[in-house]
Amino acid sequence: MLSQHSCNFYKYWRENYRWPRKNSRQMSEEKIAELLSQTKVALRDLNSLGKPLLIKIHFWKTQNRGKTTETYAHMLNKNTEIIPNLQKLFSVSRPLSLEYIKELIDNLRVYGANLPVCSAQASFLCNRAIPILDRFVAQFYSLTVSPEILHFSKSNMVDVLRNINTVRFMIEDDGTHRCIPRLAVYGSRNYARNQDLFVFELLPELNRIAKELNDSHVTYQDIYGKLGGFSCVDVEMAVFAFGTQNRGYFQCWYEEQPTRLDLRLSS
Repeated sequence: MLSQHSCNFYKYWRENYRWPRKNSRQMSEEKIAELLSQTKVALRDLNSLGKPLLIKIHFWKTQNRGKTTETYAHMLNKNTEIIPNLQKLFSVSRPLSLEYIKELIDNLRVYGANLPVCSAQASFLCNRAIPILDRFVAQFYSLTVSPEILHFSKSNMVDVLRNINTVRFMIEDDGTHRCIPRLAVYGSRNYARNQDLFVFELLPELNRIAKELNDSHVTYQDIYGKLGGFSCVDVEMAVFAFGTQNRGYFQCWYEEQPTRLDLRLSS
């Protein structure tokens, strides 16, 4: 079972989720609810509403940094395969198996939409039953973080990190030589490797953590004051909140390539 330190960590950071960081928690969660409502409508008419929805989710995830959403929208509007493929995937009720999730993410990939965006789109299309992968979540579960994280004053991070089963995501320097890592998804081989790790290793791990939180009767309070149990998405949101609000632990600790934290040295 998860330690009390881990339970407290996931509860605290789930209740402090924000995206974008400048938004309040309420604004952040209300935007998710709005996108989810729009997704449910779009699934009834993918021909007309499918592409505009995917663009909205792309913008939500990337905030159009470097005009990436504009580039994506241009490429998506020329694509003739994504919408028919999505229609086939959602035309019949299928179990949300790991194989189905992989097939869905495969079909969402187009120039300008990498694994973090595709996983975000899949998350909304599947009624938020699928977590989102980004570099903070990948770094956290692969222990590709600064050793300074172990000195975080609000949590016993040695204990928290020892309570996870490490997923060895491929993390690389972003090429700017400013010690800013990124998820390695810009080559086909790296993309495929990280996608498989996400689907077949991280998803089961997030589900395990959610189950153990629920077995321990850990709840979090939503923006309306209601207590709820944890899903794999809530676990991911907690880690994302921790990462985006404590960026110093997720950059500027290596010289050339990101290195993994060895918890054995912390005994």
